[in-house]
Amino acid sequence: MMNLEFLTQVSKITGDKKYYDIAVTHAETTLKNHFRKDYSSYHVIDYDKNTGKVRAKKTHQGASDESAWSRDRVGPYMAIP
Repeated sequence: MMNLEFLTQVSKITGDKKYYDIAVTHAETTLKNHFRKDYSSYHVIDYDKNTGKVRAKKTHQGASDESAWSRDRVGPYMAIP
């Protein structure tokens, strides 16, 4: 998420919209897949490299995959306005 601003700036500098599109797609995918109904988030989403579908939702640094952990409260929100 921290690279979204970088990608949008590259689009402005180069005039190439593809970097902006990558940033928006990444943000939308993160919002769709990383957050639970209680707004806590998963640490890692494992995507199928061929289909892009979610294979697994993990929390490698929490008590379990469905647990909330303190760092999950900050990271995903860093670049979301």
